[in-house]
Amino acid sequence: MKILHIITGLNIGGAEKMLERLLLYNLDIDNITIISLSDIGKIGINLEKKGFKIYCLDVKKNITSPILAVIKMIRLIRNIKPNLIQTWLYHANLLGSIASLFSTRAPVVWNLRGCDIPQGALSQTFIIVKLLSLLSHFLPYKIICCGYSVKEAHITMGYSQKKMVIIQNGYNFQHLKRNEDLREKTRKDLHILDHEIIIGSVGRFDALKDYESFVRAASLVDKKIENIRFMIIGRDININNSKLNFMINDNNMLDKIILIDEQDSLEAYYSSMDVFCLHSISEGFPNVLAEAMSYELPCVSTDAGDAKVMLMGGEFICNIKDFDSLANGLIKICSLTSKKRYEIGTKNSQIISENYNIDKIHSLYRETYEKTIS
Repeated sequence: MKILHIITGLNIGGAEKMLERLLLYNLDIDNITIISLSDIGKIGINLEKKGFKIYCLDVKKNITSPILAVIKMIRLIRNIKPNLIQTWLYHANLLGSIASLFSTRAPVVWNLRGCDIPQGALSQTFIIVKLLSLLSHFLPYKIICCGYSVKEAHITMGYSQKKMVIIQNGYNFQHLKRNEDLREKTRKDLHILDHEIIIGSVGRFDALKDYESFVRAASLVDKKIENIRFMIIGRDININNSKLNFMINDNNMLDKIILIDEQDSLEAYYSSMDVFCLHSISEGFPNVLAEAMSYELPCVSTDAGDAKVMLMGGEFICNIKDFDSLANGLIKICSLTSKKRYEIGTKNSQIISENYNIDKIHSLYRETYEKTIS
């Protein structure tokens, strides 16, 4: 089966990482081609090293660039002759589908990832999302949603419910294990004392991640729990981020919060944490929560995306955009004994490995593709 994947870009992100895991699980290099609407990105470089063929279209934010990209894709699709086209994210869903109309009879499968449109109601993305809701009834053969929340959000937007199938994210848990040696080294490098409890967070600096609520919650936790510190890791998480640093200073947390910019590997940092916190306003299927669970971390999360489904309950689920609720959840989990937190973390690891293993998720993708072309 020759499959063409069309994706908006190949820099580090949830959809991009899922595509990478899917392709690396089964290195069917001769039958897989990838088109990136933008540049090759870090993930693209890695996939290219593994032998995958990647075409980058370098689409710009102007009127003519997407049109030229569609023309290029028409030519590529005619040459590649795929049996199936899998598109990832809104822009790729639209442009990939248009290109397929003029180049092939191969079915197109969309992939939907998020629940909200962060760019706002007047943005180009908003217009595309609304247009896709109409086209969803005609263009794609199937629509893969990465979570229950994603499916419900898009049904509300008017997308075709009968074409939807839920396939959540999958992971190779052999690469997501707690490392005690790295924990000791990293905590030492960051001047973290053995008795200090580290609450960690991972995510780019973005309005949907709601760092303001996390920082305000952290200041409340700091007043209630002794020997507590916080670690934030992600794109634009650094001392040059004036907005973030204002939040931290305004809450008198300068000496309590460790800032770490985006990292290629998070193993050392997850291993260094004692508690993980997801504080987003909106998510699809939160990758960082799945990763934290696999590292045996007890987790506190807002009720964003599929977080409650993943954690199998609401004991440590907090209200969205409510720093008091978030603080209470963190205080509750930090007040437990280290033994009890370990038990919760171990249970989280078992849940995530049993339900979201890449073996299972790859099989679901393969099954969907085979049914689509049969």
